[in-house]
Amino acid sequence: MPTAFTVRTYRRYSVDCPVYYMGASFLGKGLAVEVSREGWRIIGDHPVEVGMTLTLSLLLPDDPVPVKVEKASVRWVRGHTFGIKMLIMQPSEGRDWAGPWPRCSESPASVVG
Repeated sequence: MPTAFTVRTYRRYSVDCPVYYMGASFLGKGLAVEVSREGWRIIGDHPVEVGMTLTLSLLLPDDPVPVKVEKASVRWVRGHTFGIKMLIMQPSEGRDWAGPWPRCSESPASVVG
């Protein structure tokens, strides 16, 4: 089955930052490995399913206030890796999505290990 090709109109940034994600009955920890103004790619320790609604907190180095997403939808899942689309982000948590984005120190192996 062929996969659809999507032209993105926004830039994606490679990062390695800890992220916490919450569903209706669980709290997962992961590593955001790619971010954009539309969504994130995450490697996580708790399984999710396409269509789930999540709340997320992204921890940035040297910033005591996490980037918070009040509502996001899981768009795709491949093993421990999944993509989310941001639906509601706190206005006060807005980030300059034009970059630069920091690199954090945690490794994917420590998340799903």
